[in-house]
Amino acid sequence: MHPTSVTSYFRMLSIEDERAPLMDGMTWLMRAHTHLQNDFPPSEVTPLAMEQISSLIGPMEDENKTLCQDAGDLWRAILEIDGPELSSQEIETRQAEVAAGIDWLARIMTWLVEDWLGEEGRNQILMEMAGLRDELYREDSVLRESQREYQLKRAETLARQALGDAN
Repeated sequence: MHPTSVTSYFRMLSIEDERAPLMDGMTWLMRAHTHLQNDFPPSEVTPLAMEQISSLIGPMEDENKTLCQDAGDLWRAILEIDGPELSSQEIETRQAEVAAGIDWLARIMTWLVEDWLGEEGRNQILMEMAGLRDELYREDSVLRESQREYQLKRAETLARQALGDAN
């Protein structure tokens, strides 16, 4: 793993550590806001309390968004440098197969809609193909998540190894 990626990886982890208490605080404030919304009958201070809570949540959301973007930028930079080393070849191969299947089904479905003469059986075939396409999209989502998890675990392993080698 490239030394820049190792540094970026540990910076990304520190950003995620910074986000954790921020997310906890936002969750508690949103729960308090919801509790006050459902307060019946509302007390005289309920509107003021809700307004104050809302004024706290907004800046916290902005900070969370900034931290998320920073962590995402670091992760994309890591993948740009070390993506092939971090990725599972088996998952990549399966992703390519799924993508080809989706493309193949799209071409056939387009042909069925545009060029197939007659209505008999076409709608049923289109529905079955749409179901297959949906299954492929679901598998693609699962594969993306699996690849991301694999990459994160691999990055952690390689970054810790690089850190250990440096000491």
